[in-house]
Amino acid sequence: MNLHHPIFVREMQASMRLARTPWLLMILTLVLGLGLAAFGAMATSDRGNPAELGQGIFQAFFSVGYLVAMIFGPAISSAMVASEREGRTWEALILSGLSPQKIAKEKFLAGLASSGLYIIALSPIAGLSFLFGGVSATEVFLGFVVLFAVACLASLLGTALSAVWKQQRGATIATLTASIMFGGLLFALFGFGSSFAMHDKWHAIPEAHPIWLPLAWVRAPFGVDYVLLLICMPIILFGTAGWFLYETAVAHMKEDTDDRASGYRRWFLWSVPALGFAAMCPVLVADSDRNRVGLAVVSGVLFFGFTFAALLLLGAEPVTASKRVLMRLARQAGRRSIAQPGLVTTIAMFLGVSLTTAAAMMLGVIATLGSGGNSMRNLGQVMSAYAYGAAFFLFVGGLLAVLRARGSNALLARLITVGVVVAAALGPPIFLLIMKATTDGATGDLVPLASPSPLYVAAMFDALESSYRARDADLYAGMLCIVGWTTLGTALFGFAYMRARRLRALANQ
Repeated sequence: MNLHHPIFVREMQASMRLARTPWLLMILTLVLGLGLAAFGAMATSDRGNPAELGQGIFQAFFSVGYLVAMIFGPAISSAMVASEREGRTWEALILSGLSPQKIAKEKFLAGLASSGLYIIALSPIAGLSFLFGGVSATEVFLGFVVLFAVACLASLLGTALSAVWKQQRGATIATLTASIMFGGLLFALFGFGSSFAMHDKWHAIPEAHPIWLPLAWVRAPFGVDYVLLLICMPIILFGTAGWFLYETAVAHMKEDTDDRASGYRRWFLWSVPALGFAAMCPVLVADSDRNRVGLAVVSGVLFFGFTFAALLLLGAEPVTASKRVLMRLARQAGRRSIAQPGLVTTIAMFLGVSLTTAAAMMLGVIATLGSGGNSMRNLGQVMSAYAYGAAFFLFVGGLLAVLRARGSNALLARLITVGVVVAAALGPPIFLLIMKATTDGATGDLVPLASPSPLYVAAMFDALESSYRARDADLYAGMLCIVGWTTLGTALFGFAYMRARRLRALANQ
């Protein structure tokens, strides 16, 4: 056995010893090849356009390849870690001296190599599209590049869920469920959905074609829009998603008393600014200030939604690190406080990076706005949306920190935080509707009652667009709530800091 890659060699040997592997490869290749050939024969008999037929075969082949990568890749990788634990060989693997990072890497490579066999076996069928035209050899090659990138994500998904689950059967079921759900969502959102937007941007890209990225790399004219939308955004999205899955696998391969959050902190520290820049790419290439403001609001909603999910993830870190982790950090010179484990330090870094990125996004949008007649309205809408989102996000971070610092377990703290967010978002608007239904006349004066909800940003938008002075009260109510959420979040985080400091002092005694 190769000592440099022991896990990779063992997993590949186990995969190739399966009797079903060559049969699956043969059946899959024959079915797909004969199916596409029959489709081409029927379309040719109807005297269809050969170029459109070639594009249809191209789309069908890589759509099936995407399905194969999202089903077979996670399914193969899902049992690699869970089988070690179920077969009682995991402890021997840990005692061999291999780090969790090394184990995760080799398990991922073994799963990727096994699933790559299916893609390579299907690759000659892509030549059918050349019989009819409509696509070039470069587009087919780039299609395989995208397909192997999807296979990497699929293999990382299977490896991560295999590390989370302790039993092989549960890992397989969870992985298949997650791959089908997320694979279908990504195919619909970034495939069909994005193709219409790309067609509006570059008419050379056909609409309603899910595999549009390889075509866009060849057919779109090179420029700033090309770099931002077709190079920066895919690299950032694929890179951050893959890195997160890798850190998830590494974290769950460590023991419960070990520092599981260090990888998540590194991922978050780099991914938040990168995803903030990716969210700004469509805003920077918008063709009008009105569209730019709308895209900026959507980008802000997506960004704060991502940071909220990451906050719930990082909120599982212990309030104080275990003595084992502290002793390990003491032996490592040059470690600063921001890298040390601990709930308050993690959430402080989390809030700092998130709010700084949100401020940079807001300033970037403001810098691209024109100086026309609606410039003040556009400026006010962008500032109100990002300011309210940042203030409410600060409150959520402080609330989660307090709940964890007061001794609530991670699951209970997450449930309470989600419940408070839902109640704060939906409660005031529902109360406003009830008040409007029970009162007669002058219902516009009741709009500020919904100001504690982050959804109240829509009312602030209406107030900025309205020319009536009476709507200024709606705007002032939203500004008051921004100050209130900021003050409350800062106070909660300060209380959590003092509580965690006392607990750390007690633990060091």
